[in-house]
Amino acid sequence: MKEHHLADEVCCGGHRLFHGLLVVASALLALALASPSSLAQPGVSGLPLDNFQFKASHNAFEKDELMDDQLDNYNCWGLELDLTVDTKCVPYGIHVYHPAGGRDLCLDEAIQEILRSEDLEERVTFIWLDVTNPEPWPANRRELFRSGMLALGVDRIYPKKDFEAYFALHQRWPSWQHIHKRGKRFILVLEDTQDGPVAPDDDLFFIAAPSLQEATDPANAHVTFVNVKNAALDRGIPAPDDRWLYRAWPDTLPADPVKWEDGVSRRFNLVGTDDIDQDYTILDSRTHSPQPLYVNRAATTRLWGTRAYPMRDLATAIQRASPGITLRLRPDNYPSPLTFAKPMVVQKDPRHLGIVVLGRP
Repeated sequence: MKEHHLADEVCCGGHRLFHGLLVVASALLALALASPSSLAQPGVSGLPLDNFQFKASHNAFEKDELMDDQLDNYNCWGLELDLTVDTKCVPYGIHVYHPAGGRDLCLDEAIQEILRSEDLEERVTFIWLDVTNPEPWPANRRELFRSGMLALGVDRIYPKKDFEAYFALHQRWPSWQHIHKRGKRFILVLEDTQDGPVAPDDDLFFIAAPSLQEATDPANAHVTFVNVKNAALDRGIPAPDDRWLYRAWPDTLPADPVKWEDGVSRRFNLVGTDDIDQDYTILDSRTHSPQPLYVNRAATTRLWGTRAYPMRDLATAIQRASPGITLRLRPDNYPSPLTFAKPMVVQKDPRHLGIVVLGRP
């Protein structure tokens, strides 16, 4: 394979690197596009969102790891927040809390913690709002939820109305890359049983139902997410290229590895887990890889491909990478043979000075 250099203001393979931030070398691109199974659909960058499975943090606010850490370093693409009422939380009166224990946050504090993520701009993050606990909610609680979540940035939220327009035209979900290119960084899902089994719709929140039967009830035509305990298939079977995304959330039994396997093997799109710090929830090749996926040949611990815990072996990282991912390499020599058999972008990690060399024997 031809040798390629990734460095500041250098040309290679017909592509100029601007300050070492981006390169897709022509030889690599030709190899990447030779895989029809992972080619983007016409007019769409990447595969539809429901073709993938994403790791999600169950009750994310309860974990020892802060939520920005979960996003950056534990390959979590989704965070769950349980919402309750507390007048001490101003200005919205919304408390992020679970009666079983864990940390105690006001909604604005939780949002600020999420916004500290250093790689938040590199992908799309699901935020699941659980309002199932009986609470003396005020009559305007939906407006309070809306006002609180808009602190994420109104232009950065992919609204339900945009999905409805896209689905009407294409009859499928867009890819996360398509959503990302439009400047959107968040998908907000509301699980609100205060008005009955399914909450009313609005133009911002995606709405969840506890089974496909409820989701497909004509009275619930606005539902887009199916939320199933322990990935029980009697609640509906996930299938690609329809309007529903499925989330599996873990109950107390069975053991965590079993619950993870059930969610992944049964093809749920969001696989909620309490074991966010375990290898099997981060390295499972059936789920979406970290984005970006980091590589550092000097790495020694937790070789996960995340910002704090990069992979050491580039060939292994390429194999782990999902289609359309960004590989971010720390300067070093990455010898051949290397086979890029899926579309991806290769970048030098901008946090480090030096040269990346690909393909040198």
